[in-house]
Formats: sequence, C-alpha cells, structure tokens
Amino acid sequence: STISDGAAALVLVSGRWLKSNPSCKPLCRIIQTADAAHEPIFFTTAPAKAALKAINKANIQLSDIDLFEFNEAFSVVAIANQQILGLDKDKVNVNGGAVALGHPL
Repeated sequence: STISDGAAALVLVSGRWLKSNPSCKPLCRIIQTADAAHEPIFFTTAPAKAALKAINKANIQLSDIDLFEFNEAFSVVAIANQQILGLDKDKVNVNGGAVALGHPL
C-alpha cells in the first residue's frame, strides 16, 4: 500500500562470533527452519505444516518452544495455526502479529 511505510532489521551471528563477543546477549536462537505450501485455497494453514516439519527436523517438541510468531496478512492465520497445533494463545504472536503491528492497509 502507498499509505503505509515500515522497516525491520535482523542481525544473525554465528555461535563462534557470539563466543568471541561475550558482551552481546542474543534474544533468541534459531535451531531449524522449514517451508511448506498447500493449494492456494488452504494458504492459511501452511505455517502449521512448516512448523511441524521444522520441529521434526530439530528433533524437539512443540512444548520446547517458548513463543510462536505467525507473520500474517489475515488475522485468521494466527488463530487457525494456533488451533491446528494446539498452542496456548499466550504463546502466539505476543506482540500482536503483522496486522496489529501495521501490515499495509
């Protein structure tokens, strides 16, 4: 949209760099990634499919994860994936998600 503007930044560092810079404290640790897709009509549930792939690849459980962020253009995406994965609503999009944070109108 031409009526909204925004920016974001993310700094990723290696474990080696982090050890050599002990004054830097990480906010999180990425241990695995995955992607997934469905037929377009089911786009809202693809994040749950990707989350389960990443969790299985990392050999962890859903309960090992502190917070979940579903970057959505439609609020129903976070709700649908929370329900599919059986997540506590207090662990999902704790800062409001993309819509609440100013997704373009």
